[in-house]
Amino acid sequence: MENLTRADRDADSTPCGSHDRVLWRCVVDHSWETTARQRVKYGTQCPVCLSSLRVSRLEHRVAAAVALATGLPVEVDAVVLRAGGGPVERIDLVVDDIDLYVDLDPTRWHAPTEAQARDARKVVRLAGRRYVRIRPRGLPVLALPGDLRLRQVPLTSEDETDPCAWAAAIISVICSYRPDTPSVIPVGAPLDDAVARADERWRELRAGLRGHSLLTEHPEVAAELVGVVGRPALSAAHLPPAGDDRGIWRCGGCGGTYEARVANRTRLGTACPSCSARRGARKSSTPAPGTSFADVHPQLVGYFLEDVTAPGRTLSEMKPNSIDRCLWTCPHCGQVWTATPHSLNRNPRRSCRACSGRRSAASRAPR
Repeated sequence: MENLTRADRDADSTPCGSHDRVLWRCVVDHSWETTARQRVKYGTQCPVCLSSLRVSRLEHRVAAAVALATGLPVEVDAVVLRAGGGPVERIDLVVDDIDLYVDLDPTRWHAPTEAQARDARKVVRLAGRRYVRIRPRGLPVLALPGDLRLRQVPLTSEDETDPCAWAAAIISVICSYRPDTPSVIPVGAPLDDAVARADERWRELRAGLRGHSLLTEHPEVAAELVGVVGRPALSAAHLPPAGDDRGIWRCGGCGGTYEARVANRTRLGTACPSCSARRGARKSSTPAPGTSFADVHPQLVGYFLEDVTAPGRTLSEMKPNSIDRCLWTCPHCGQVWTATPHSLNRNPRRSCRACSGRRSAASRAPR
């Protein structure tokens, strides 16, 4: 690690609750920046390694402890089809031998009201299966009808980081369906080895790429990504399709670069500010049907030659008060002269400078 805020501090002298910005490097040589407090209090990890992870280290450890105690294989992050078709359900742990489906509800992720409502809906959807949720005692009981309340199994320990506590709750459910199942979790070297293998599996998974990323969901946007602000090691394959990461983008139209959030590019459809401004200017300068310069002053259309400001634009595409510099044929002498539609809209009888001078002099001559 390297303390970016206080260069005089190292790993020994930086307080664990410090807000100093620290540069970290993971075991596979990825580097990222965050505070010491974030790493210690919340256990944050390398963003590149965690980019593809849908499951936690805890789930792998709990699965290993259950398999070690019962001898039953446990699948992590299983996909189950919903009854009647439709979207699939993702289940934290599945014990295939007894068709038991288990979700773990750590307080950090399942305390919010919207999370509790989502958990309750999932219990109802899986009412026809052997499905339970392991919930810490500090979480409110889910509002469920009838026997579905029994689908909530309390965690007996206050330590939510202990995989054995979660495993013991799951084993109690397994024994209710298969009483002869061994229920004692071995301690010491067997458990340590199982947890170590679970950690290794988790590290292998977290080093992979996302199944759903900016690259897979929005390849046309991903093609414009130059880099990620503050996280240069990330690519479009590492970014979520609608994340808050700020990217540097290169416009495919004008070639200019600009900065924008990934979610703004994919959800809101934002694009290059310069090109957007030009498109907005073109849109605002386009007249409504029947209101163009050609519609308001049809007698002048025959004298129009060319739009110098925007070559190719016609009087039918310009508003009467347009300030584009245009070439005209003088209706009095036939010479080519320059004027804006705005000036002719104010005085349709206007002519070139030479004719204007002669006509002005003629009007002042004595009669």
